[in-house]
Amino acid sequence: MDSLIHQVWFVGGLSLMYVGFLFVIAIWGSRWMRPSWQPYVYSLTLAIFCTTWAFYGTVQQALTHGWILAPTYAGAILLITVGWKVMDRIIQIARQENSTTISDFISARFGHSRGVGILVALLCLLGVVPYIALQLKAVSASFQLVTLTSSVELSWYSDPTLIIAGIMAIFSILFGTRTVDSSESHQGMMLAIAFESLVKLVALTAVGLFAVYGLYDGFADLVNKAMAEGDIARTLTDYADPSVYLTHALLGGIAIIALPRHFHVAVVEYRSQRDIRAARWMFPLYLLAINLFVLPLGMVAMLNQDLLESFTYITLE
Repeated sequence: MDSLIHQVWFVGGLSLMYVGFLFVIAIWGSRWMRPSWQPYVYSLTLAIFCTTWAFYGTVQQALTHGWILAPTYAGAILLITVGWKVMDRIIQIARQENSTTISDFISARFGHSRGVGILVALLCLLGVVPYIALQLKAVSASFQLVTLTSSVELSWYSDPTLIIAGIMAIFSILFGTRTVDSSESHQGMMLAIAFESLVKLVALTAVGLFAVYGLYDGFADLVNKAMAEGDIARTLTDYADPSVYLTHALLGGIAIIALPRHFHVAVVEYRSQRDIRAARWMFPLYLLAINLFVLPLGMVAMLNQDLLESFTYITLE
């Protein structure tokens, strides 16, 4: 029990230090960020597209379907590369109408109808609240998994989800929602988000390198062992029905603009054509890089089902 308590305090302390560092970055960025950084920061903030889904959902998709490239990433890449003029047109119209939310933008296209704006806002609320809850639950579950406390019964005041939600709310209030104007840049918050995007990429890459080169002798060895298993080989080679992939890819392309958080970073934080020009190559490269180890991690999981079940059993005990 003492070791678990030390583990919780250690991981919790590191997490709080990381959040504190994000606050420092946000404060520094709001005061001293150079204008020349804006296109690159803008491109990296678009990577909020990669939420906990990047760590859990895409790997599960690869494990279940054997997809080399996550379909949501494929859709986003197509929009920002092939369909970038559509995105650019939406940004220009939104800025002309001084739209700061997706509901503002859609209502403006219907004669600034208040009813349409309210309807879209309610739909966003109904869609976003469970989505945010899922993100918070994933963060909390990850914290408990790392600290080996998955089986511990938590009260509402000791649940890390509540603490995480409170910290995120304070961060948003201090650096984002004090003023909402399409002509104002929240440089500090955007710089912190851009830094987080790099952390996500490094973290997933590190796990992937460990799985591929620590547990196996590289990509070739992993693929050979996976293809030697009949069930896994069928998962990796059976693409008879592309409808599911295409549907997810379409949703990925729409999400770049339709998700409220993405509308904010793509439209409200947009400053000039330099932003979209940088994003056209940086954002797709980022998605390809963070996708690089998704399928290998799925294959490792498929090859080590017994190990995963044993680990889960041990942590629950």
